Amino acid sequence: MYTIVTTTCLEQNDDIITPIDPGTGGGGGGSTGGGENPYDPPCDTSIIPSNPESGFTDENGCPIGLPSLPNLPPKNDLCEQIKLQRADIEFKNKITDLEGKTNLKKETGYIQKWSGDYIYKDNAGATNNANTLSLPNVETNTYIKGFIHTHVNNYKFLDAQGYERDKNGIKMFSPADIAYFMDLVKNAQTTGQPLNNVYGVMVSSLGNYQIRFTGNQYQIKTFTDAQTETYKDLFVDFMKYRNENVKAREFGFLKFIDEKMNLKGISLYRTNTNGTTTEIKLNATKTDTDEINCPN
Repeated sequence: MYTIVTTTCLEQNDDIITPIDPGTGGGGGGSTGGGENPYDPPCDTSIIPSNPESGFTDENGCPIGLPSLPNLPPKNDLCEQIKLQRADIEFKNKITDLEGKTNLKKETGYIQKWSGDYIYKDNAGATNNANTLSLPNVETNTYIKGFIHTHVNNYKFLDAQGYERDKNGIKMFSPADIAYFMDLVKNAQTTGQPLNNVYGVMVSSLGNYQIRFTGNQYQIKTFTDAQTETYKDLFVDFMKYRNENVKAREFGFLKFIDEKMNLKGISLYRTNTNGTTTEIKLNATKTDTDEINCPN
């Protein structure tokens, strides 16, 4: 950070000091100028300019503009938020606990209250088509800040005819996960909480991910149960050829929520096993993903 002092160029004529532009306010640009009398000394109080200037001088060599503090964009502190969250011992313990439960045949997880407390959840259902974890209704449980849950490993099961089948899940947030997350974002807006403090975490043997909301109030969108159910089948079909590796899965997820669910303002973060965090975004043409590594 640097500070530039604004000054007024004065012209000396014999023993009389005359401001070049003697008017109201006298000296340099502050309200503490040299008064209305043109013979008053100029203001010598340092101020921080509010507008960038060119730094040019006039024909007399007097500065007519000086650089000011740079106009930097607002800092996106989500990387820092996630870094602090991952360093929190209680949060780390919850992640470790769930990482040890991905071999179960049902999902498990936690919700976190705005107060900071965690509540374990394992009321889950498993069918031949889906695994589901029941979480509290947000409309009547407005204390929920975020959720952490598993997507379990693939396993085999016997169908109704007694044949062995593969149960292969998608190790990425599902439309139901996104719908619940957006309910939390809407609730945060209603209760006056910071929107980007809401989070969702998915834990799997193929990687852990976190979502945050980085949009504005006009991009908050919620879904009915019927809409979510429709998106479930669409998502399975959409990801059929986008589930073979990490990059394809990340791209497929971001493409689906952007184009099929018409959701804007959701950011996806991969929380790497080495302690680093990477933001995953669609590129400008939405044909691939770009990665931005958060500072360590």
